[in-house]
Amino acid sequence: MKTILSITLSLLLSYSISAQTVNLKINLGKGKLYSAKSVNDITMNLNINGEQKNATIKITSIVSMKPTGSESDNLLADARIESF
Repeated sequence: MKTILSITLSLLLSYSISAQTVNLKINLGKGKLYSAKSVNDITMNLNINGEQKNATIKITSIVSMKPTGSESDNLLADARIESF
C-alpha cells in the first residue's frame, strides 16, 4: 500500500509540474506584501494489476511574499507558505 501511495504521489507531482508552462513578468513594489493562491484539481485513472483505481485530488496553497530587491531579471523576495 505504501508503494502504491508513493508511486501515486510521485506521478501526481510530475504531472502537476509539467502540466503548464507560463512566463510571467511582474513589477512588484519593494517592501510591499503580496500573496498568491494556487488551486489544482487532479484526476488520475490507474490500472494496477488489472484493477482499476481512480483518484481525485484537490490541492490549494497560499504563499505570501515580500520583495527585497532584484538582480538582473530575478526577483529577490522573502516568501512564506501560509497554507498547503
